[in-house]
Amino acid sequence: MFKRRFDKALSEGLGSQLLWLLAVVLLILLLLWGIVILIFPGWQFGWQDLIALFIDPGSFSGRGEHDLFRLVVALIGVLLFSTLLISVFNNLFDNIVDKVRSGHRRYALKNHILFLGAGDELLPVLKKFCASGETRNIAIMTSGDIGNLRSQLELKLEDNGFVKRLYLYQGDRDVRADLESACAGKASLIYIFGESGEQAHDSRSLASYEILKHICKEDGVRANCYVSLESDASMDVILKLKESVSTPNLNTDFVCSEDNTVEQLLVRQDFLPVIKRDDKAYAHIVILGTGALADRLCALTSQLCHYPDYADGRQRRTLITVAGEGMRNWHDTFVASKRACFELSRYSYIGPDGQKEHHEPDPLYGDFLDVEWQFLDAGPGHPLLEEQMRVWSGEQDAGRQQLRMVVCYDSQDDAERTLLCLPSYMMSCLKAIYVSQNPALLKTAIASGQFGPILLFGPGTDTYDPLFEARAKAGMQVNTIYESHFSATPRPPLEAWYSLRESHKSSSIYSSFAMPLRRSCFGHDCSERDLLECEHRRWMSTMLMSGYRALIPGEIARVRTEGRVKEEKDRFRHVDIVPYDDLPEEEKDKDRVLVEQLY
Repeated sequence: MFKRRFDKALSEGLGSQLLWLLAVVLLILLLLWGIVILIFPGWQFGWQDLIALFIDPGSFSGRGEHDLFRLVVALIGVLLFSTLLISVFNNLFDNIVDKVRSGHRRYALKNHILFLGAGDELLPVLKKFCASGETRNIAIMTSGDIGNLRSQLELKLEDNGFVKRLYLYQGDRDVRADLESACAGKASLIYIFGESGEQAHDSRSLASYEILKHICKEDGVRANCYVSLESDASMDVILKLKESVSTPNLNTDFVCSEDNTVEQLLVRQDFLPVIKRDDKAYAHIVILGTGALADRLCALTSQLCHYPDYADGRQRRTLITVAGEGMRNWHDTFVASKRACFELSRYSYIGPDGQKEHHEPDPLYGDFLDVEWQFLDAGPGHPLLEEQMRVWSGEQDAGRQQLRMVVCYDSQDDAERTLLCLPSYMMSCLKAIYVSQNPALLKTAIASGQFGPILLFGPGTDTYDPLFEARAKAGMQVNTIYESHFSATPRPPLEAWYSLRESHKSSSIYSSFAMPLRRSCFGHDCSERDLLECEHRRWMSTMLMSGYRALIPGEIARVRTEGRVKEEKDRFRHVDIVPYDDLPEEEKDKDRVLVEQLY
């Protein structure tokens, strides 16, 4: 047992090695002093002389009394106090260097930025902070290889000085001791990213968040926290929470990692079609590819593409088409995950043989949504998809639809190959492509002018904003309007925002995001009613995508009469998912206030 403790102290300890050396030196000195007293009684050799000879062998000079013993003392001093002392300090510094390189050395940081995980989102965020001249300390905790992470950062971040200021820690984000050692409770901003390709990514991130809540409460420091989830299903769970996820010490926003990417195409670029009240065309958004990104493109497009050409009985719906091989499984999963929406929607599935299955809204609820869906089981090169693209192109040329296409595959190589091999009749269609890495080939294609108009979006583009702050601020603006007009005691914007449940946050965010397109479509001469109806249709889409379900018309009156509106909301059943004309006047007033303030 003693041997094990001794070996452990020498291999891992820093100050403990010095303590062991001090103990050995004292023991040897006591032994030598005992020899002087017992063997050389009466010798005028004081303890000061013993220590002087032990520390400085140079004091052994000339002919003296008991020279052999004095020589032994000098030699022991050389071995212990000189050689071993140097060796201990070498070991001490080597241990420090090893711990720094392996990410096991910690520092007492405060008011710092803390990243939990080194997934794909980390590098774009660090580039943004580097370019903005961020002065706060930045710590990164990862369960991956620290040496590899450091090499990647040095290679991909152009500012070596910025890289040297990063604190890299080895640890698990769902282990409390690791979070505490990273001073998580003293950070001012925390990003929970997790690792790329890990098992149970979202569960581990949620566990990390729960631990953080307790640490921040105990330390009493208020921090902002962004939790990035990979799975749309995980985000659906968060949206169904009845209470705010934030605490007095941790202002928290949950984000599905693809949402921020898709929003930058649909909101910050001129991609979505502009359709005015009297236009003959309808909007048609085609998504090539299936996967998590396609899932979010569908969900977000359905919340933003609401136009004035649906009102007054015209009922021209936005059409969203998803095309890809093996569509049946993806279609079944997507429809099941958005059951509340598809109960009220028109949608169809077209198999690879061209056979069509069509779904009409449940007649118990009515047919009043302005988005229609189409799922096409055919990938690039399939005759069915080729024929459909020819039809779509003809419809656009005839002015009957405004066509947009998004190419989003997990592999950038596959996405580029698909985009650059589209048939010539798709050249005039505005296309967008998801870029995860270097966009050099696509920029060259755009410059050639041979592939028609192309927009780039994703973390591989120059304009990509990896921070989540902009979307939170957009939602906060809308919520502040509601708070100031409908709350008896309006709260400060931050406090009001972080008291909301996540589904209400989502509604506020997309209410704000829909306004730029709304202004382009309606102009300044529209009737107020058209605007209010359009906002209501947007709101219904967001609620349905968040998991709220409609009530049968006969139930709605009974729920209102019995005063069970809030109770039904807590069960994620909303009495206001109805045609605009069926809304109570007080609910129409809410839309009116918002439109007046934002529009």
